[in-house]
Amino acid sequence: MLIIFYCVLLFFAIRLLILWIKKLREERIEKRIEKRIEKRIEKRIEKEKIRTKTNLNDFWSIIENSRINSKDINEQIENLKSNLRELSETQIVEFDNRFIALKNKSYRWDLWGAIYLLRGGCSDDSFEYFREWLIGQGKDKFETAIKNPESIKAFVNPKDENCEGLGYCAQEVYREKTKKKYIPSDTQLKQNPTGEEWEEENLPKMFPSIWDLVK
Repeated sequence: MLIIFYCVLLFFAIRLLILWIKKLREERIEKRIEKRIEKRIEKRIEKEKIRTKTNLNDFWSIIENSRINSKDINEQIENLKSNLRELSETQIVEFDNRFIALKNKSYRWDLWGAIYLLRGGCSDDSFEYFREWLIGQGKDKFETAIKNPESIKAFVNPKDENCEGLGYCAQEVYREKTKKKYIPSDTQLKQNPTGEEWEEENLPKMFPSIWDLVK
């Protein structure tokens, strides 16, 4: 009986080992397939990338038109989508390139510190949405904020953190028009902010007028 028991136990052990090896092999095959698909997509995106030729003033005109009669961020998002639907596929991609480039330009530690102090905190995602919203405020406010981050206190509501959405408009409209899952932008988002990283306790000294407003 003991021999039979060990034989049965050995049988199930071998069976489990075979199943484990089979599963491991299937996972490896799936990973190889996924990598091949990813490489094909990357090559396709690289091949189809659209370089920006449109004038930057045209970009700001589209942004300004989206702000007309917009009571809040949600209305501006819908207006921007409507404006983008009137453009060609190439123009939509060029708009997206410009948008990403301006997000990169505003990915700065000093601007992050200003909005952090004004709102009493600002995560990485929140700062990304804020930069999108800032672009949506138009050329003058955007450029002023880049030169002087403290200037945002004049037009930013510290309690209003609903800034998300403008950054998705071009991609959504492009997908509507082409049925493609990706937009062949030529510009990639920066991974790290420009400038010198700050410590939270130093922000009041860096932005005294904001501190006077919120303390």
